[in-house]
Amino acid sequence: MSWLSKVFSRLFNKNIVTSEKEKESQLKWDREKQQRLSEIASNLKEWLVELLKDKKELAFSWECGNDEATMSFTDYAEWDSNNFEDLEYFLIEKLSIPGHGEFEMKGKGVVYISGDLVKASYQSSIKAVIDYDAEAEKEIFSEAEEDNGDKVLFAI
Repeated sequence: MSWLSKVFSRLFNKNIVTSEKEKESQLKWDREKQQRLSEIASNLKEWLVELLKDKKELAFSWECGNDEATMSFTDYAEWDSNNFEDLEYFLIEKLSIPGHGEFEMKGKGVVYISGDLVKASYQSSIKAVIDYDAEAEKEIFSEAEEDNGDKVLFAI
């Protein structure tokens, strides 16, 4: 979601980190986040590859906006909830699905194996809140912007 990442980066990260202490803190947080994603990928790899070899693909969808991001999976199994929770976090981070801000986003995709890579193919639609109708008590949204792509999650 490169276009969306750029928009949110410009909106929320522009000139936020100014002091050396803040820069160090941000770098530490980024390293910890990358380490967590690497650990999750390592923990998920065997389970996800076996699941994908059996089912060929794993469909997912998401809705986010107004400080929330949720994802669901077509083949979710309650007995495997920890793996699906980790996969949800992993996909939200890898696909840069935003959870904060006044917008509405919906998307869907599939996780699949291509050669020696596990990838996610996705499509999404985002609408920004541009006003609020107090009389009707509902948000007024901009026209939807579409995005799609293919993202490598990890190598097998």
